[in-house]
Amino acid sequence: MIRFKQGASGAVIKVLLPEVALGMIRAEVVFSAHGHDLWITEVWRAPRPGRPSFHSTHRAFDGRANSILAGHRRLILKDLKAALGADWDVVLHGTGASIHYHMEWQPKTLPRPL
Repeated sequence: MIRFKQGASGAVIKVLLPEVALGMIRAEVVFSAHGHDLWITEVWRAPRPGRPSFHSTHRAFDGRANSILAGHRRLILKDLKAALGADWDVVLHGTGASIHYHMEWQPKTLPRPL
């Protein structure tokens, strides 16, 4: 199941690109296969001065990892990378309660003309 963080610091969605929506569905399949819900903690955030962000261009989302056993996190990371494919950068970062998977759509190839 896909769940969204609620409250004042909850996940804000201003625009949801089809590629990112599909990425969320694929990520949910991975989390579900490992017995976890996908908790999306961040989708959009305002640009920060001097720090461009794929969150501000609607191309990234974060999934909570703090409830996943430390030894299991790398396996989920590997499966997320395989499920999302080469056009996605997936990293596990943060510490303690803020540890999360950052999933960022960065197309490496251009679509072929029809």
